[in-house]
Amino acid sequence: MNNLQNKESEIKYFDEWIKKYGQFEASPEDEYTKILAESGVLKEKRGLLLDVGCGSGAFSFRLEKHGFQVVGCDLSTACIKAAKMIGKARRMDVEFIVADIEKIPCRNNIFSVVMCIFVLHHLPNAIARALQQINWVLVPNGKLFFCEPNAFNLGTFIQYHFGVDRTANERGIRGDELTKLLIASGFSDVQIKDVGEIKFLHSDRASNLRKLVRRLVSLIIKLLEKLPYVPGANFVGNCSKRLV
Repeated sequence: MNNLQNKESEIKYFDEWIKKYGQFEASPEDEYTKILAESGVLKEKRGLLLDVGCGSGAFSFRLEKHGFQVVGCDLSTACIKAAKMIGKARRMDVEFIVADIEKIPCRNNIFSVVMCIFVLHHLPNAIARALQQINWVLVPNGKLFFCEPNAFNLGTFIQYHFGVDRTANERGIRGDELTKLLIASGFSDVQIKDVGEIKFLHSDRASNLRKLVRRLVSLIIKLLEKLPYVPGANFVGNCSKRLV
């Protein structure tokens, strides 16, 4: 495929968010805490960590506070500019670079951990290419941590096909398909866990109609997740770079 991701759509969406709000803080603090804890990254030995699709540094700064040496990269120049300004103001030691996940400008075998939070679902036909790049920059037996919307959840399906406040690329991801892609890309010990709904702070950007749609989607998710055997709206996971 020639156009695996509409990158202009991604850049425009996040540039507009930065222009309006100055930073990309998409969730309440307790949701960031939950993702970090449930993914398992906080159990890792502190070392050099790459936060791909870092936005304006929401996870980057939190991971730096937990003792990691963090490098953040993002496709949006506006996001990286904002991240640098925020980091300087907070006197935090995080390096930020403009970079595409499909072509990470780092040498191989350098990072002990890669964080990839709500990024892969922006790459509907290029996930394998992104995973190969992540594998390239990880040290042998290095760890990848991720969090993504679950394609099997009805609320997620509605949001990413008919919802609002999203880019043209976003789609839910099947955990089983992601596992196959990870293994094919050189990863092993894939662990995936349901974490249910993740709250997002998007409603004030939308019209009243769009706010109503989002509330209805959220209600559907909450009702469905109370039923047995119904997959949650999101999952976290981790895996290791396979030793050659």
